[in-house]
Order: sequence, then structure tokens, then C-alpha cells
Amino acid sequence: MNIPTKVERAKYDRANFETITNIIAGLCGLDSVKHVITRIVFNVLIGNGDAHLKNWAVLYKDGFTPTLSPVYDILPTVLYMEDDDLGPNLGGSRSFETVSVESFDRIGERTSVGVAAARSYAKDAVEQILSNWQSLSDMMPRSSFNFLNERLNRLLIVRSVPSV
Repeated sequence: MNIPTKVERAKYDRANFETITNIIAGLCGLDSVKHVITRIVFNVLIGNGDAHLKNWAVLYKDGFTPTLSPVYDILPTVLYMEDDDLGPNLGGSRSFETVSVESFDRIGERTSVGVAAARSYAKDAVEQILSNWQSLSDMMPRSSFNFLNERLNRLLIVRSVPSV
């Protein structure tokens, strides 16, 4: 994307999650959209505000065909930065708390998977992540897990998925 590394905050401000998803879909195919949405939802739920442009990559395992790289550099930044946000914006907002399933509408439109599919991917991701949420308690101090657990109640996307 020709984003200069020496320009402070460029990796957060020069593209949004809709652009990131659209580029990955263009390179890796529409199946990758579900994976990108799942990663965005995970970042929202754990409070990772460090999912900037340099944390999205593709691999060319056969030398020709791009595939979405495995996820990396995941950290609940809200544990260390009180007023942290998403970094790049999603649906016109950087606030973790305002992300809803509707926040993924523009991704659905821009990638041509459709709004209904994008919303469905987001709902499925919330359900899948929360069904495994307790496993995070083994990966961090109890106080950190409790903080993230309590934070879930403030997230619109959690409240907007009825079966959760």
C-alpha cells in the first residue's frame, strides 16, 4: 500500500478495516473475508488495538498463490493503554465499544460477499470466540482475565448477538 513507516500513525490512519479486507479478498479470494472478519471480531473482544496494516500479511507458499498468513502479534492492548481503540477504523469508528454486526456492512458491500454474509460471519465469530473465552484465563494473570471478562459487557457486538 506504499505506506511510509517513518510517518507516525500512518499504519493506523492510511487505511481502514474495509480496505484491508478488500485487498486481502482481492489477493486471497472471497473465502478469506470470513477469516478477516473473525480476526477483527477477536481483536474487538480482547481489546487488541494493534491490528494495524503491518499486522496483516499474505504468504506465497507455492511461490505464486497468495494466502492469508496465520494470525500474529495479538495482544489485549486495553490492559496497558486505558483509552486504546481499534487502530484502523471500522464502519467509520475506532471505538471497540461501538462495533456491532452492522459495522461489517461496508466490508460485505466492498468485497461483494454481501451484507448478510458479513453480518453472519461476525455473529458466528462472536459465538465461536465466546464459547472458548474461558481458555484465555490460562494464558494471563487472573486480574487481566477478569478485566477482559468485565469489559465484554460494554461491547455492543456482544450485546447484539442474541444467542450469546
